[in-house]
Amino acid sequence: MCVFSPHNVLRDPPFSRLDLISCRNLFIYFGAEFQARVLPLFHFALKPSGILFLGTSENVSQHPDLFAALDKKNRMYRRRDGVVMPLKLPRAAASTATTIVPLVQGEPGASLSGLRNAVEARVMEHFSPAHVLVNREGDILFYSARTGKYLEAAAGLPSRQLLVLARRGLRLGLGSALREALETGKRTERDNLAFDVDGHSQAVDLVVEPFAQDD
Repeated sequence: MCVFSPHNVLRDPPFSRLDLISCRNLFIYFGAEFQARVLPLFHFALKPSGILFLGTSENVSQHPDLFAALDKKNRMYRRRDGVVMPLKLPRAAASTATTIVPLVQGEPGASLSGLRNAVEARVMEHFSPAHVLVNREGDILFYSARTGKYLEAAAGLPSRQLLVLARRGLRLGLGSALREALETGKRTERDNLAFDVDGHSQAVDLVVEPFAQDD
């Protein structure tokens, strides 16, 4: 029922629609600049009224407009909704560069460009296909939402290998598509791959596309 994955809160794309973020005793190792950068990312990642749980020596004093104290003694905070906040989102999982994206959530007078960004982010969140980012060795670096339909934890030691986690029926087509994309450097497709989910057969169209950035 759990997926474990390394995640760099300063460099990796943020998760979204989370009920709870438990980030205890990490901020104490950050300077003020990094704390100020991460708190808006947590605000973005949480659902409306989502909960942020910090360590006993940490707080949200740099951004009191983003979170309200739910239990100040135990460092539990509730996400404030309807906040306009410039957000620094990483351009890619392997990049340290960031781009500023206006995050707009229903505030009157918001800029048209900010509203467009918010709408595009919402549409991507709800309608983009499930996807993962892997390296050349097939290790998963990033999961999107809704990948559980296609991936499942294998018995034995934990693994981040995509082909190990892929459901039965997907592995053969996925493996050949990955090899072809790696060898040609071009987008590769496999249509109508049949696989089982809870005893029911389903079909999926698979796309493997090289991500040309550094290595």
